[in-house]
Amino acid sequence: MNELVIVLTLAFVFDYLIGDPVYPFHPTRLVGKIITFFENILEKFNLFNVFGGVIFALSVLAAALSFYSFLAFLFRELNYYIYVAFEIFVLYSTIALKDMMIHTDRVYSALLDKDLKKAQNAVQMIVGRDAKKLDEVGVVSAVIESLSENFVDGFFAVVFWYMLGSIVGYLLGKDILFFGGFFAFMYRVVNTMDSMVGYRNTRYEKFGKFAAKLDDFFNFIPARLSVIFICFCALLFIKNGQGCIKTAKQDRLKHQSPNSAHAESAVAGALNIKLGGKVVYTYTTIEKPYIGELYNLPNIESIKKSETLLFYSAVLFIAVVDVCLMVLCRF
Repeated sequence: MNELVIVLTLAFVFDYLIGDPVYPFHPTRLVGKIITFFENILEKFNLFNVFGGVIFALSVLAAALSFYSFLAFLFRELNYYIYVAFEIFVLYSTIALKDMMIHTDRVYSALLDKDLKKAQNAVQMIVGRDAKKLDEVGVVSAVIESLSENFVDGFFAVVFWYMLGSIVGYLLGKDILFFGGFFAFMYRVVNTMDSMVGYRNTRYEKFGKFAAKLDDFFNFIPARLSVIFICFCALLFIKNGQGCIKTAKQDRLKHQSPNSAHAESAVAGALNIKLGGKVVYTYTTIEKPYIGELYNLPNIESIKKSETLLFYSAVLFIAVVDVCLMVLCRF
């Protein structure tokens, strides 16, 4: 087993066993501080516009990736095993599958206890809508939609870019382990920028536009590729691959974002549930089109079913990527 496979497999296992603990020097938190720094600087120079947003995104990427490259070079020079451990840590820190499951389980447990207020508070941690306005079905829908969308953002795209970076490193004849981590971390930086400034509101409509478009680009292929793995697992474990494929084909573009509805529509079709509809935010209400419109509304158990389906899809994707990386390193 080569280092690429070791790094990916252990990063996935560590995420599953440990999750994503909160501590000051977490790589994503450090990226967040870099983002805040450049945001404040550009605002002071009256560059809070589209042009400033481009400068902002490129500056954040340059700073974050330079820091990653410096540490990778330093650890590689010190000791190769320390370097491999560093790459495991970086990739583990960019994967957030277990963290999503933990948040989902909190909502599920609160609903089982018939504590709607606690469930609303729990789901508010992972959605932007006003959770206080949600009834039980609304809470269930919100958590499944969030879990499905974040399956791509928090896991699938990270692993995809790790694999692509490794291939690029191989084609260039360079350190493929470095390139795998570089591309995965680059994706996490872009996704973190989008989560912090990629909003369509008065403050960020122009400034965050470039970061949001970058995130759309980086998620374009992973979002679509995730449908294949979700549908395959739906066929294997739920015996509803046909419904999964049909709904994904019909409803995968029913979202303002070009990527967000792909995994969501696949999950809805696999579980025969209806998602979407009216969403109440603090200052506005949006009528989202229904995904899986002809199906029934989800219930509490739909949460666990969606969680199980996406976990199996994650394991399958890790296995496939591991095989691809082993084949790559034999040439």
